[in-house]
Amino acid sequence: MVRGEVKAQSTFTRFSAMKREKKRKPDDRRPFLAHHRDLAGVDLRCSDVLRDIRKMARQERTPELRMARELKRSTEACRSIEDYEKLNRIEEGSYGVVYRARDKKSGEVVAVKKLKRETEKGGGFPMISLREINILLSIRHPSIVDTKEVVMGSTMDSIFIVMEFMENDLKRAMEASKQPFSESETKQLMLQLLEGVMYLHKNWIIHRDLKTSNLLLNNSGELKICDFGLARYYESPLKLYTPWVVTLWYRAPELLLGAKEYSSAIDMWSVGCIFAELLTKEPLFKERNETAQINSIFQTLGVPDENTWPDYKNLPGAKLVFTKQKFHLLRDKFPPSVLSEYGYDLLSKLLDYDPQKRITAEDALRHPWFSDTSPACNDMGLYFSCRNLRRRGFYLFY
Repeated sequence: MVRGEVKAQSTFTRFSAMKREKKRKPDDRRPFLAHHRDLAGVDLRCSDVLRDIRKMARQERTPELRMARELKRSTEACRSIEDYEKLNRIEEGSYGVVYRARDKKSGEVVAVKKLKRETEKGGGFPMISLREINILLSIRHPSIVDTKEVVMGSTMDSIFIVMEFMENDLKRAMEASKQPFSESETKQLMLQLLEGVMYLHKNWIIHRDLKTSNLLLNNSGELKICDFGLARYYESPLKLYTPWVVTLWYRAPELLLGAKEYSSAIDMWSVGCIFAELLTKEPLFKERNETAQINSIFQTLGVPDENTWPDYKNLPGAKLVFTKQKFHLLRDKFPPSVLSEYGYDLLSKLLDYDPQKRITAEDALRHPWFSDTSPACNDMGLYFSCRNLRRRGFYLFY
């Protein structure tokens, strides 16, 4: 090859490269690329987490604008855990350990959750923790615990979620109380719970582990949903998901019978179980395994049939032999002295067997029970001041 041919080939190569560069356009389908420059000054330890969050965002197909905001908040949040002073350990759950801490700069007391690092088989950050970070950084509501930032420890194994601090969780508050909540107090708690659940469902999120220990309660009576380790986005049409979600006592019957196609209705069953527990201080259905749990439900609500639950016979677990009890005995557990007619009607709709008929959070908030002005349902004189909490036997835990 002569020199002139080499020069011509070199010129042609440069021209082709320029032409390809000119044709290259930003990918509008991935808005977080527009924020790529924001990553320039971020600690390299954060970059792996953010990359995995972006990957998670694509898999979950979350709304683009929300994910753009989520990524921006993530990049701004990568401070060090050394910026916080650990005060004491609060509790340990399946997916992390929670501490009470103080921000050294602002002096604010916060809750810090250290995520348990159990890597996936193919490497990378665990999917459950990624999903939790992704959801927590993309939602904000008065009835959902506020996530302030994600901070890093000295190694990649040390990743922390910083959240607002709440004095109690609902389960321990009930255990410490000498008496159950009154119907009026239950109404106030249920309003806050349903508002938070409605917000999640309108944003296509199912919590999948609603229970009293995952509801935080401060000394002003404010209730907030927490622990999104099992939460995920869902779609329409529905996909197949694992039925092994939700703590057993709060698990919907369709999950107990092996359903893999489900949506927000499983959260509403859990809300119904929480509603009942607020009035009695005891879980409504409290068994040790799935078979005993579904039997306990059938013994209280009766065995479903084609009228109460048309799809019941199509579920994998429906072939098993259960109790033959056919009568609805829920009212016996909640007589009028405990729960008014309107309240009982709402509870029955939350515990409807058929997920298609089970009341939604939005419709539940419109239920007449919340506008009932009878004295038993409208006595708001006590409520949750610190003095009244102590008078009723609540402990201020921290």
